[in-house]
Amino acid sequence: MNALNADYLLLHVAKQRGTFHSARWQRDYSPDLCWISTTVGRSEPASSVVLGDFPHSQHRPSVIHIGLQLPIITEKSDAEDANFRKADWASYTLATERSIPLIPVNNISVDESYQRFCGAMQKAARHSIPRGFRPMNS
Repeated sequence: MNALNADYLLLHVAKQRGTFHSARWQRDYSPDLCWISTTVGRSEPASSVVLGDFPHSQHRPSVIHIGLQLPIITEKSDAEDANFRKADWASYTLATERSIPLIPVNNISVDESYQRFCGAMQKAARHSIPRGFRPMNS
């Protein structure tokens, strides 16, 4: 039986990390396949996420979400506490213009350079944008 004739769709993300880590060869592999059934050529939105390692195992669990995934926001944003009207934008601009060119782009991975970029932005914001509120004494 053919997967196309049976209305099955293969869920595979090539850039996702592997579900099996070979301790001997120090490589990741994805031997697990996930087939999703479709109805009349249309499939439900689906995604998969490979979780962290099991202790004392070379296998990693994967979670498969089928259907719409709506994000649930439960915590308050840091931007709500910031006082943007009292921000020192000149200091913020100067701090970012000094720190961003210092991030190496060839010697480290994209993830590492992105983490350093985010850290530079947060550090500049921490020094230039006041947070919180001060109660007025009457």
